[in-house]
Amino acid sequence: MTDVLMSSCSRIGPTRLRPVARLLRALELIAWGLAAPFALAILHPGRAVLPWLWLATIAVSCLLFRDPEFDPRVWDWNRVRDGQWFARLVRWGLASAFLAAWLAWKSPEMLFWLPRHRPGFWLAVLVFYALVSVVPQTIVYRVFFFHRYRVLFSSPALAMHSAAAVFAIAHVVFLNPWAVILSWVAGYWFVWTYVRTGSAWAVTLEHILYGWTILTLGWGRWFYHGSIGSLDAWIRT
Repeated sequence: MTDVLMSSCSRIGPTRLRPVARLLRALELIAWGLAAPFALAILHPGRAVLPWLWLATIAVSCLLFRDPEFDPRVWDWNRVRDGQWFARLVRWGLASAFLAAWLAWKSPEMLFWLPRHRPGFWLAVLVFYALVSVVPQTIVYRVFFFHRYRVLFSSPALAMHSAAAVFAIAHVVFLNPWAVILSWVAGYWFVWTYVRTGSAWAVTLEHILYGWTILTLGWGRWFYHGSIGSLDAWIRT
């Protein structure tokens, strides 16, 4: 597995950096990957976070496409077909069953609440989530992270652990432990898919699957505020 990680990570990020540049880049990662989510959670609790994600996506996209070392082939659709989708779908099915059973035990009144009570809004949320949330998260937390910060870590495995942690920490803005814990677990799967395939589309499709499951089963109440409320208000007008 180490050989796979090493060869895959070498495709999606540079491997050398001078000491001073390395320190500055590490501070940069700490600033947006650790400090910024906690600052938003403390200073703007309960507010819409998607505008901040969109701003970050625009900024990092500019950095990526101005960087001559960036490999745009991460967006090559052919990389999606890596022969591992059956295993991913089995994992998704097992995870979905576990989440459904857990919610049925924890908060049975929430199970399938949105499709049962607000089917039109549920469908709108699924489309909204896929287009304006998942794709930006792929750009920031997979494509940009591995391209810019892979060089900071002594091994591909450590880079993967760090990417999953940064993705989980981003969810502290939702002010509940479930969002962080579940995102941490999912973050490992998403990172593995990205490293294994070198494909932004592959991890985006997988992320959409899990996100739709969360929103459909009833876990969405722990994963959104602000932005979804704004969407609901817009639909009602």
